[in-house]
Amino acid sequence: MGSIQRLGTISVLFKRVAKLMKAAVDRYIDFVDYVVSPQEQSKIQGSPTLPLFPEEQKSEGKKRVFPRQSVALAGEITVGFAGIPETIQVGNINEHGIYFTANRRVGVGEVMTVLVTLPAEFSSSGVPERVAYRIKVRRVEPLATEGNFGVAASVTGRRLL
Repeated sequence: MGSIQRLGTISVLFKRVAKLMKAAVDRYIDFVDYVVSPQEQSKIQGSPTLPLFPEEQKSEGKKRVFPRQSVALAGEITVGFAGIPETIQVGNINEHGIYFTANRRVGVGEVMTVLVTLPAEFSSSGVPERVAYRIKVRRVEPLATEGNFGVAASVTGRRLL
């Protein structure tokens, strides 16, 4: 009976280790995407960068189904394995997309987390909500102010904190 119980314990331990390893691999993949952004890949390889999502490059007018709400909210982005938060200014947002300004260039295709507190008029519950959005960067544009970039991203996940 003791050996069966040990096998059950070992099985549970292996499942927990597998779950931890999967989480570590996911964070590592985010880190690698952060370190080797598409702009840097072309410099390293000496060839032009292919679009990560060619079907999204074919824009025939506006593709936005839901209008974005204009806001002026402070937020934070967390990128990659280290997850060091950086301050951003959110300009507009809806259920499927977000536009913000950042103090550094981010890579198209980069996956990150945006933390923001939505005011009551924009939250689903009618009270201010702290929300974590998982996003994927779709467009980056340099702004007139030195060192600032406008970032358009699609929302891939949303979690209330």
